[in-house]
Amino acid sequence: RFAGAAAALTAAAGAALALAQDAPARAPAPAAGPGADEQLALVAEALCTDVCALPAELDLGEVTPGEAGSGSIWLTNGGERPWMVHGAEPSCGCTAVTDVAGTILVPGAAVEIPLVMEAPREPGAEREKHVEVHVEGHAPLRVPVRIRAASG
Repeated sequence: RFAGAAAALTAAAGAALALAQDAPARAPAPAAGPGADEQLALVAEALCTDVCALPAELDLGEVTPGEAGSGSIWLTNGGERPWMVHGAEPSCGCTAVTDVAGTILVPGAAVEIPLVMEAPREPGAEREKHVEVHVEGHAPLRVPVRIRAASG
């Protein structure tokens, strides 16, 4: 799931940086380097000039009805000062997030917020909720999270 997102973000970041430098666009680095999670964090750092939550929307894909899917939101600090993370809150009891309250997000850093969401019990149904990440001095960062129950 993240590999595709990381590749797309890496390509977008490469193109954006090339335009900013008035240089020709370069292909993204080969996958032999950092893993998808690390690539996503590096791209986020390049694109984010303040505190950002990535991806903007998290799709956990399709799973067996009633089973849980998992993924991660990355909180990044592209600014120049550290910020205290006050926590991450799911919008319903069907979603659980790792407690990140008290984490100091230093400039240039990224912190992973793993989460799990239970799929609907009805085959073919989709569930969309959100996670709000609370960071000192910032409005809540709201990330929609989606999961689908396999239809058969």
